[in-house]
Amino acid sequence: MYQGFIKLHRKMTEWEWYDDPNTFRLFIHLLLKVNHKEKKWHGITVKRGSFITGYDKLTSELNLSKQQIRTSISKLKSTGEITYQSTHHHSVATIVNYDSYQDRGKTPTHQATPTATPYQQADNTLSTPTKNVKKEKNVKNKDICNGFDYSNWPSLPSKQTLSDWYLMREKMPPKVSQTMISNLTKQFTLAANNGMTTDECLGEMITRGWKGFKYEWTESGKNKTNEINFDSTGWEKR
Repeated sequence: MYQGFIKLHRKMTEWEWYDDPNTFRLFIHLLLKVNHKEKKWHGITVKRGSFITGYDKLTSELNLSKQQIRTSISKLKSTGEITYQSTHHHSVATIVNYDSYQDRGKTPTHQATPTATPYQQADNTLSTPTKNVKKEKNVKNKDICNGFDYSNWPSLPSKQTLSDWYLMREKMPPKVSQTMISNLTKQFTLAANNGMTTDECLGEMITRGWKGFKYEWTESGKNKTNEINFDSTGWEKR
């Protein structure tokens, strides 16, 4: 039986997903399920604030459809509440900034997610960070991807994932351009049609150090190669 408790601040009633029953319910479920301390699972270190799960498991636990789960996860990722990284074996759900909310006896920190999360304390301005911490926070929160149009992607990724991808690509020629962003659309759309979110596509690129992206390179895509024929450039043959 589970022991202990979680904290919920009254300001959660002002949270943008508070009136979305499925998304609110999923978020509370994730808060209740994540590890309160680091654990090992099948040789993998699962950090505090994270846990191993999957769409099928969440569907069963919450009695929601897989599409409802996917939609709510996408919403929570888009506003920076969670990250959700998938492999062909498992998925890891993580509550962003978990420590600033759940640590007992500590003054909540200034460090914030891309948008105000529902669990950030109302009195978080009480802490006084050093100049170095302020500088680091400003760099992390800077919207370095500003100026590009991602509206043709099947879904918008979280700002954190987008920033992580952009920082990785800055070290690789050629530099990110609008043409590059537009050219990713077809493969991201193909991945979305097979159950991968844009966040997951970018996550694969970050994890594997890929300059580009083709759905057929992913574990899910490899299983589809007998169903979809690709030419040498990675585009579908007609």
